[in-house]
Amino acid sequence: MKNVRRRSRIFLIALGLYKKHREKGVDVRIAIDLMCLSQEKDGYEVAILLSGDADLAPAVHHVVSKENKKIINAYFWANSGKELRDACSSCFLIKSETLKDCIK
Repeated sequence: MKNVRRRSRIFLIALGLYKKHREKGVDVRIAIDLMCLSQEKDGYEVAILLSGDADLAPAVHHVVSKENKKIINAYFWANSGKELRDACSSCFLIKSETLKDCIK
């Protein structure tokens, strides 16, 4: 398991998505973007949300139900809120095998 976490961290660092410290307010900015872009003509039809933060569930629920957009939740098991997965149109687990394939 430690090896998978280490490889996941390497993968996220390579993408520029890993931070040792947590930034405050990121979930709020993501929620605002999801909601604002869903109302724009060229915003998006489908969003892939790489998060497990259940705090995003109300915004996702609004966008999916009221704006008729699809939001797919891609998540790591250890960081996944059921509320968020339930609010999304669909979801999928990012498995360690997937990360291994990406690191090669």
